[in-house]
Amino acid sequence: MNIRENIGENMGEHIDGLKIAVSLVGFGDLQHRNRAIGEIKNFIDYATQTLHEEPYFELSYILNDEDLGKLDFLKGRVISVHAPCPGSNYFPNLGSRDERVIDESLKVIETSARTARDFGADFIVLHPGYATDMAVYMNSKERETELEGISRHASKYIKFEKGSVCKHEYIFSVDYRNHLQWAVKNLKRAAIVCEENGIHLAIENLNPRISYLFQTVDEIRDALEAVPELYACIDIGHLWISSLIHQFDIRDALVGAGITGRVISAHIHNNSSKLGNKPQLEDEHAPIAKGVLPVKDAIGILLEKGVKNFVIEAVSDIEYSVKDNFLALIDFLKGGRE
Repeated sequence: MNIRENIGENMGEHIDGLKIAVSLVGFGDLQHRNRAIGEIKNFIDYATQTLHEEPYFELSYILNDEDLGKLDFLKGRVISVHAPCPGSNYFPNLGSRDERVIDESLKVIETSARTARDFGADFIVLHPGYATDMAVYMNSKERETELEGISRHASKYIKFEKGSVCKHEYIFSVDYRNHLQWAVKNLKRAAIVCEENGIHLAIENLNPRISYLFQTVDEIRDALEAVPELYACIDIGHLWISSLIHQFDIRDALVGAGITGRVISAHIHNNSSKLGNKPQLEDEHAPIAKGVLPVKDAIGILLEKGVKNFVIEAVSDIEYSVKDNFLALIDFLKGGRE
């Protein structure tokens, strides 16, 4: 069942260096460390012994120093680190115009780069920034309260109150564009910090929410053009929701990202977001085979464009296991494009 033997003739030329990874967010918050670590080890045994697949991992922002100390056995199996890792009080916010926030953000990014280096990873993944000068809380409740305050000041751009989903015109507002330009400027500094630690920096596209920057592939491409040291991680779940709000074809967007030659990784998960009479726009991080995204086609496009790292970032639906997601991703990879 080894994917490198069974991926199919139509995709065979794209598998050299291909790595299938699981984000550690899929194993919970490690609050019950011994159980979670046991599950990780059991999954490694299952993938290697039963599927004859070498599993890889992405370290997540929920990990603290104690967690990392207990994950020593993953060294050599980690392809990427999602900043901030170890976790901090705040997410990096390179869209801020407050130099104190930028300085702290760069320190967090450097710490994440060193974590990546220690675990043998090649790159870190970063949510690049927000349309605010404030530091953005990592604690979900505090962050939601903070973002709700930002949303109140940008209420004319809200399309759906739930989740503070923005209107299309929000990304052309003066405030958004100013913070976006500031983020690109600071990404140069962040990429150099990572390079000095022997690590690449990959920015991730975000959801269409008030305050979230880099909601479209065009914005990602502009940043890549401005910062030659920079790479991208395309999150297909986020991209799907953005395609609904900003009215673009997700397949065209994936092709546009891929032709840059600098998409280093992809986050793979699903959701049931839709418009219509009963719109639903939620970043569920659902199992990759359970949702409305054209996942198989998306993976085929990314493969064709040379993407080598596919990271499962599904966290919802506890009835669905990491093993099920891993098997589903293998099936999608083997199938290529529809």
